[in-house]
Amino acid sequence: MNTYSLSESIQIISALGVIASMLYLAIQIKQSTTSARSNTQQQLTERIHNRLLLVATNSELAGLISSDWETTKFTDIQKTQISYWLSAIITDIKGIHTQYKLGLVSKSTLQGRITVIKHGVFKTDIAVMVWENIKGESEPEFIQWFEKHIINS
Repeated sequence: MNTYSLSESIQIISALGVIASMLYLAIQIKQSTTSARSNTQQQLTERIHNRLLLVATNSELAGLISSDWETTKFTDIQKTQISYWLSAIITDIKGIHTQYKLGLVSKSTLQGRITVIKHGVFKTDIAVMVWENIKGESEPEFIQWFEKHIINS
């Protein structure tokens, strides 16, 4: 008959305790990751919703955004408004790019955000000027990514 000493029994109980702790931590990490992804997605949705609502309720901004930026002669105030609008878009994409690198958003979320702008607005002189003015605030990796996927695409 095999009998365990008190020391061996304590070691077995300790090993089971460690395994149980590791399982508990794995569950907690998974729940935390799910929560972080959910919060990130909610924030992204709110940001785009607010921008869309702003354009929908502000006819002056809607008119400015829908203008032909290559041929329209804008006032200095309008140029400032456009510059701030473009800066907000770049900031949004930069945030989503960072969240993608951290695994908080999917590649399709990132691609969806850039699809709308990559062939249009960022091909204009004013957009290129805005990018040149603010790109120095970004990490080199984001600058290369943005220029490859937006500016030079």
